Amino acid sequence: LRASPQWNNSLLIITYDEHGGFYDNVPPPSNVPPPDNVTAPIFNFDRLGIRVPTLLISPWINKGIVVHNPPKNGSYFEHSSIPATLKKIFDLPSFLTRRDAWAGTFEYLWDNTNSPRTDTPTTLPSVPTTKKRKYRRSQ
Repeated sequence: LRASPQWNNSLLIITYDEHGGFYDNVPPPSNVPPPDNVTAPIFNFDRLGIRVPTLLISPWINKGIVVHNPPKNGSYFEHSSIPATLKKIFDLPSFLTRRDAWAGTFEYLWDNTNSPRTDTPTTLPSVPTTKKRKYRRSQ
């Protein structure tokens, strides 16, 4: 991607929605708008799940930035933040659901840059080789 002529117009979004049972010290938020009017007797869809790591990679985002909360009070970053961000940057006519209308968006991360960064490498360094070691089997 970095070596592509389209790099200066790119945003790569990587999200990994598999916590693998790891403990999260931050409880999931509640009192969030459900995406639609569908509810169930045991779950009203008015809360979020555990946090999901997401990487945004672009020459338009400042180097080394880590963001935990969106700038809009009363919202959170969550899965619906991706379509909500796309709606804002492409000026789409409407949100998909009430949830993405509420979700925090990422576009402010590149609003502070006047030009794409040029300090991103076009190739990664080679992985150092290691000598093959002989291992003994335990008896």
